[in-house]
Amino acid sequence: MTEGASRSERSSRSAARADLASSGEWRGALLCCAGLSLAIAGFYLALYPLRHFDQPLGYDTAQYLWRARCVSQGGMEALGRCAPQAFQALPSRAGFPLVALTLSSMSSTSLFTVAAMLPAVTAATIGLGAAALVTSDIEARLGEFALIAAVVGFSPMVVQMAGPEYYADAMLAMTVGLAALVAVVYLTRRGHGLAAAAALLAVTALIHWPTAAILVAALLGVVLVTLPDARSSRRGGVSLAETVSGRILAVLAVAITGWAVALAVLVRAVPDRFYGSPQEFAAKVRAQLPRYGFPISVPAAALGWVCLGAREKATRPAERRVLSVLFGAWLAVLLALLVAWILGLRSFPAHRLFILALPIPMLGAVALLWAGERVGRRFPRSSVVAVACGVLVVTAAGFFLWAHNRPTIRGDRRAEAAVIAEYLTSQVPAGVPAIEVGDVAGAPLNDFDVMQDTMRTTLPVDRIADTWFYLGTPQRLLAGEPTLTSDPAYNEVSMAQWALVQPLLARPHVILVSRSYSPAFEEIARAMPDRVIAGDLVVLEGPLPPDRLTPASPEPLPGAGRLVALALASVLALGTIGVGWTVVGLPDLRPLERFAVAPAVGMAAVVVAAFAADRAGLRLQGSNGTLVAVAVALAGWAAAYLSTVRRRRLPTRIP
Repeated sequence: MTEGASRSERSSRSAARADLASSGEWRGALLCCAGLSLAIAGFYLALYPLRHFDQPLGYDTAQYLWRARCVSQGGMEALGRCAPQAFQALPSRAGFPLVALTLSSMSSTSLFTVAAMLPAVTAATIGLGAAALVTSDIEARLGEFALIAAVVGFSPMVVQMAGPEYYADAMLAMTVGLAALVAVVYLTRRGHGLAAAAALLAVTALIHWPTAAILVAALLGVVLVTLPDARSSRRGGVSLAETVSGRILAVLAVAITGWAVALAVLVRAVPDRFYGSPQEFAAKVRAQLPRYGFPISVPAAALGWVCLGAREKATRPAERRVLSVLFGAWLAVLLALLVAWILGLRSFPAHRLFILALPIPMLGAVALLWAGERVGRRFPRSSVVAVACGVLVVTAAGFFLWAHNRPTIRGDRRAEAAVIAEYLTSQVPAGVPAIEVGDVAGAPLNDFDVMQDTMRTTLPVDRIADTWFYLGTPQRLLAGEPTLTSDPAYNEVSMAQWALVQPLLARPHVILVSRSYSPAFEEIARAMPDRVIAGDLVVLEGPLPPDRLTPASPEPLPGAGRLVALALASVLALGTIGVGWTVVGLPDLRPLERFAVAPAVGMAAVVVAAFAADRAGLRLQGSNGTLVAVAVALAGWAAAYLSTVRRRRLPTRIP
């Protein structure tokens, strides 16, 4: 054998070993991300069998459900006319309806099932995205990645996003927003990836502009901190476009322009504003503040911030520490808004600032890693135990918070809403307003909103805008008066509803009273037995059907095992959709971070593709959502293949 042949053989064996190592890295990354998704999703979905819940959790879940139903029937434009008051349908937010309908189609499950599993899906993707953001910058190991993802996924911030109110739009936006930040950090390090970063940030704003605004403000903070470096670089002959400040400004300019154009031309709606009184916001701040453990988590985050800066300096000693600056700016923005709220600017919900403080658990995880290393130096076999105990404490605290949630959607109300839907469809002409009497005497006032939204989840979509709600007793409504009590907050809502209902009484209308919506049902049913058209429904005014109506049983949720399987399948499906686009936009990401952000990129791709299909007249019904998902996945894989081929053909630079 010649020397040249021997060298060729050795080179082939080295390449084979490199390919094998690369293959092992890919398998390990994929298994790690899948395992973390399963663990985090199981954490959130375990509450259903433990507490025997048969309805989705979250105060706002019912609203998200009927909004999705409106989009399935009439497209995104229907959100502007679906509800009695257009603002209730949040027409500027495209994310949840499009994602939920696509997942419902892909999994062949109902929207109610998707609503139950989606908080677990987004919690898992937020954990993966947060870990990718940290580890992509400091090149951490697989175990460190898993620890960060678990700490964030089980953290009070993510738990409070998922319940009790369920901020679905914020969770979806944070999922995509973290991927956008990964792309921004990637851009500042490698000089390419602007299109990916800008596109992901624009989609974040389309899903939930307040979350995107916080991220944009944090990035502007990074620009301010790094601006002196940019000026110094320009004096050295480096263009602004090649500096950290210049690259971030380019991302922000493209993203904000893209969002504004999409909002004006495609969505055709203005950004929604916050609804609620300063008193309500203040009460929520007082109630939720103790849940985050700030006396412990903030010092831990401060330690983690110092450790992260040191880790960045060790990893890239000659480069600006972008990630630690980003986290500092992010928290500074939230703190400034909180101070402004304390000083009197109370027109926004300050309690939502807490759930957006994700740098706190991310930095806390970095501090935990540092503590594990310190313990390992003195007690080599105890470092893993120390870190595991830290994760266990975070998990236990998160589950303690999560376990206090309960469904606000009630099966009996869904069943009665089905009877009302049958009655309106068969007996009441379209366009005739139906007034449902509801009362929450002795219950929280927000139960009245849940009551309305629960009915809208079952009503025919074309009847939602004609169904109104009166807060109070049937007697006062029949007397043509609002119901007033000794509670000022109750009276404020009652008068607001009366202002909407009163004009309807002057034209043909229907008045309904049902058992689970009104405490006065029994009294009315005894006084007017001839107007009882079902066991749980009285028609106070309106036509009567020839026969009594039979209540329909609400669809139950699947078992816990199926819920967890659906959640994991959803994460994997979104990852399959997004991994090709991730290769195209961020080609040099390690396999671990690539798989971690792929579900978020897939979610963003689904929003864009589903929106395009919707504007083309394709409603996300039946298999249409699956067709959209398959099309965008194939397009991503094809683009990734072409991009990879092109990169391989580029001439190799020899130093």
